[in-house]
Amino acid sequence: FVHWILHGREEGRGGAPAAAPPGLPDPESIDWTSAPQSEIDDISELFDAEYYLSAYPEVAALGVDPRAHYLLAGWRLGHDPRADFSTGFYRARYADIRKADLNPFLHYCRSGRLENRETCSYIHLLRPTFRPRVSVIVPNYNHAAFLRQRLASIAAQSYGNIELIVLDDNSTDDSRRVIRDLVAELDIPARLEFNGENSGNVFSQWRKGLDLASGDLIWICESDDFCEPDFLERIVPAFADESVNIAFGRIQFCEPDGTFREGLDGYREGAEAGIWQTTLTRPAAQWFNGALGVNNVIANVGGCVFRRVQLPDTVWDRARSFRICGDWFLYLHLAGTGQITFEPRAVSYFRQHAHNTSASNFHRRYYYDEHFRVLEAMIGHWGIAVATYHGSHIAVDILWEHLRAPGRRVLDAVAALFTFALLAPMAWMVWEKVLGSGTQATTDLRIPLIWFRAVAATGGVAAALLALWRLVELLRGRDAEPPRRIPGDAKVDGP
Repeated sequence: FVHWILHGREEGRGGAPAAAPPGLPDPESIDWTSAPQSEIDDISELFDAEYYLSAYPEVAALGVDPRAHYLLAGWRLGHDPRADFSTGFYRARYADIRKADLNPFLHYCRSGRLENRETCSYIHLLRPTFRPRVSVIVPNYNHAAFLRQRLASIAAQSYGNIELIVLDDNSTDDSRRVIRDLVAELDIPARLEFNGENSGNVFSQWRKGLDLASGDLIWICESDDFCEPDFLERIVPAFADESVNIAFGRIQFCEPDGTFREGLDGYREGAEAGIWQTTLTRPAAQWFNGALGVNNVIANVGGCVFRRVQLPDTVWDRARSFRICGDWFLYLHLAGTGQITFEPRAVSYFRQHAHNTSASNFHRRYYYDEHFRVLEAMIGHWGIAVATYHGSHIAVDILWEHLRAPGRRVLDAVAALFTFALLAPMAWMVWEKVLGSGTQATTDLRIPLIWFRAVAATGGVAAALLALWRLVELLRGRDAEPPRRIPGDAKVDGP
């Protein structure tokens, strides 16, 4: 707050969470001839129509003037009007543009260039030529029926610098024959690794793939899923920023036959509203105190790419102990203290069928046990804020949204009880530290440690009492917060 008073206001930093961006009408409802001619004229000199249509092929499919598209919709979507102008950078860099909600490129063409304003970061300039090697790992077990679409979607990638590693965990169907035939038919270089015995755990296969990989980036493609041909082309540029450790795209459900199925747009919106229309890069801590602390919005590992890192044995051992939330747990460690990028134009599909490992688990006790374990891991990384974000819910919201009021109250009470059960022992342990501080002091200034520990212990007690108060209120039949509506269908079969 002191920083905001002294500096933040002048820098244009908000004192509260930013409002959701204005919603865009359906493209078919926009009158593309309504863009003022004066604005079209003002941007025409610098606007690169060829670049715009190439970068955003959906605009070409609409058959509209790309300049009009940018003025009426494109800038709201974060589209760039030329290779060396970043709409998002210009808005973020200049508070006056952001506060006035001005079209960045229109402002630049009219006055910004005369003021010598910057148009993009060095990272933005690196992205067009940034082509690191991507190791594509396909762990398979008994998915012979889906392998053609999976491998074909990899072979069709417009991004060319990849190595393909296909693993089979001793399938009992004819997966191995299908893999060999498809690799030959599609004419794609691939390393085939077939286990003589089943490993018993998908994360053993993930680790084996990482050990075999030589690329800078890793893309684990579940063998029953698939993606759009430009998935890597869209998502890899995020890693030109060396602070980005994970990038994920717009993951969508599909039916067993591969046709689109509703669900995950609402799931993302329910985790954190208003952030899913444009590319978004922010620190992992902010993601796990936001959307990734509520739901596993990277609901399928094939919808993300991450940097190749060496995780400790202990992390892999813990991941193998999960049945459905192991990927969520691993994202926490893969992200580290870096940043995570969401790229909505990178689209992949999460197939829903009877043999999904995460299907039909809502009534299983381990479903809730595993979510609680992920919560504990988040607290260990990023503090208690995650535990209290959106009440006491994380991904139990999936079930909560489908219950009537009495059922929601019961689920809320269980969540509050778990939260209190976690916080109360923590507060007790910190108070024990306070009582055992004695004459201990800081090294340099010799300030007694008891005061620092007492402040921490007081905060722990306050958090525990708030959780207990919430539990009591729920048991008395009062809702501690009004029900939240999630647009769309929030029911999912994934974590």
